[in-house]
Amino acid sequence: MKEGHVGSVMASYNEIDGIPSHINHWLLDKVLRQEWGFPGFVTSDGNGLQMLVETHHVAANKADAARLAVSAGVDYDLSDGSVYRTLLYQVKQGIVPENELDRAVARMLAAKFRLGLFENPYVDPDNAEKTTNSAEHRALSLKAAQKTVVLLKNDKNLLPLDLRKLKTIAVIGPNADGLHLGGYSRGPAHGVTILDGIKARVGDKATVVYAEGCRFTNKHQDWHGWFDDNVELLDPKSQIDKIKEAVDVVKSADVAILVVGENESTNREAWSEQHRGDRDSLDLLGAQNDLVKAVVETGTPTIVFLINGRPLSINYIAEHAPAILEGWYLGQEGGTAAANVLFGDVNPGGKLPITFPHSVGDLPDFYNHKPSANRSYAFSTRQPLFPFGYGLSYTTFKFENLRVEPSQISAGGTAKVSVDVSNTGSRDGDEVPQLYIHQKIASVTRPVMELKGFQRITLHSGEKKTVEFTVTPETLSMLDTNMQKVVEPGIFEIIVGPSSDQTTTVNLAVTGAHGETGLALPAPPPLGAESGQVSNFDDMKVAAHYGSWATTSDSEAGGKSSSSVQAVEGGANGSKGALKVTGDVVPGGAPFNWAGVFFYPGSSPEDSANLSSTKTLSFLAKGELSARSGSSIRFPGLRSKLTLAICEG
Repeated sequence: MKEGHVGSVMASYNEIDGIPSHINHWLLDKVLRQEWGFPGFVTSDGNGLQMLVETHHVAANKADAARLAVSAGVDYDLSDGSVYRTLLYQVKQGIVPENELDRAVARMLAAKFRLGLFENPYVDPDNAEKTTNSAEHRALSLKAAQKTVVLLKNDKNLLPLDLRKLKTIAVIGPNADGLHLGGYSRGPAHGVTILDGIKARVGDKATVVYAEGCRFTNKHQDWHGWFDDNVELLDPKSQIDKIKEAVDVVKSADVAILVVGENESTNREAWSEQHRGDRDSLDLLGAQNDLVKAVVETGTPTIVFLINGRPLSINYIAEHAPAILEGWYLGQEGGTAAANVLFGDVNPGGKLPITFPHSVGDLPDFYNHKPSANRSYAFSTRQPLFPFGYGLSYTTFKFENLRVEPSQISAGGTAKVSVDVSNTGSRDGDEVPQLYIHQKIASVTRPVMELKGFQRITLHSGEKKTVEFTVTPETLSMLDTNMQKVVEPGIFEIIVGPSSDQTTTVNLAVTGAHGETGLALPAPPPLGAESGQVSNFDDMKVAAHYGSWATTSDSEAGGKSSSSVQAVEGGANGSKGALKVTGDVVPGGAPFNWAGVFFYPGSSPEDSANLSSTKTLSFLAKGELSARSGSSIRFPGLRSKLTLAICEG
């Protein structure tokens, strides 16, 4: 808020604890202005004030909505103005205090002053026309699109395509010949579809053939769809002929570039029942899966190029397509950028900014989950289809020699994290080293890892660079139980790698103001653990001062052996009692045959005891293979279970 110098904030349509954001004093004043220090103006969302009446039912009419909203701190009515138009009458009638209206007006005037609108209220149309779609801006658009593309799969190095080996290239799919700009965009003066970009790149070096393959909605298939109402899916059966046409085209080609995904009519802001945009599935819409299967099954090498605005559960594609590129919405120069990547003029270096799940049932699916929030599903997995931060390249990279200096800092100190990254392949390329952290023990639960930094670097073939990150108190901070930002002493895992699932870890120790380490104090010796003898059985009970005895046999592994244990008279070293272990070993019932007893030096099998001083365990063991009238075992420093067993052979 402060670093970005935010000038305007929009209230959201939703509610928090029953209070819509447009009338939430706590949210718009205490949090936004007092805690965050926001100095600008707050605007309503489109028709957000009308929703106080029509959707939330917290206002009886528009005048009531205006009174509530201006009091909470909404300064501007972003709609037809019909709600705040009632304020003039309400102020005159004393219903709304005049100072509340003055406050809103002052914030709006201050914003106009900061924008210089009083000195220069009009734009220069000639300069606007010259600037819009200028060569400089088109070059920036192309560069952004080139760096956006993510390579998800590239079996047998199908990509980049070698034009010298291709005679016919099939470009297929409902997103191949449309311009995709995302939402709230209008038609640019210049735009390049993926089909156009490939044709321009190939020129006369090969033949480019095209088939739409299928359509999946009844509206526009390109950016125009953002504005279409009442969008409906087409019946996949109605696309059979189009799919057959695409298959015939692909069969005649040396390679197929299949452009599928979503479009702006299916992935957009949902602002009414006539203009929906949210979905209950992440699968490809309509007949697209049928198209993909039909094209892949021709045997023609197939590259899937995804154009979409949300992660998709592309399980069939991930398994069967040899190459996959994720483009998102590539903008007006998207076709040129796509061709640059496909033919190797640009080496893709993008990384996924979101996790790709196998199924919508995996949601929420994100890398920085809490330790308790990622239990696997029955008959499935919580492992992502493609993890956060993932992205391949036409070259290979190696990460090594991760270190943090110093290895211990105070809670207010800083440390430098360094890692050596090498381009071990034959092409120049971009890599994105990513820094994650995890605090091992904290007063509130912490995510398993959190992204705290990344750098995109370009490395020539064979080149090595040392990439550095600075760990600051801000990097290590968290909100404690009182919602205060703090750095708690403890051990922080410093995690670095090319994606969230390919990392190396080193530890950073952080101490408090008085030298606190954040480490747990050692547990005191349990009662009885420091006695001179663990067990003497003098009371004719199978017991220990600290710990427990339990029988064991190969019946636990499917065998037929058995054992029993009891306290008897006649202990070793003059003691009264002894432990008698009787075993019946039955050969052949299990891979390894045994019968015996366990001693656990703790209150449970998982709990250890501090038996660091010399202890004596007295026992009497009898069995078919050995018999001892009484003896003792000394076991200094025992921290795990001791097994006394009668074994076959």
